[in-house]
Amino acid sequence: MKKEKLTYEEAMQRLETIVESLEQDKLSLEDLGKSLADAKNLAQNCKEKLALAENDIKKILEEDEQE
Repeated sequence: MKKEKLTYEEAMQRLETIVESLEQDKLSLEDLGKSLADAKNLAQNCKEKLALAENDIKKILEEDEQE
């Protein structure tokens, strides 16, 4: 999966779709590897976005404490 600019919500939706496909055995063996690689990239994307949001929240709280 190439690096796309996805929102957190879009990445989570794609992850949920992959998980549903895995749970329902909808994937062929050929598609399984691609889906797992996509899921790994999507999970990393979500992790990065959560870390950025956490840093933003910390900055806001620190600024609020200084006022």
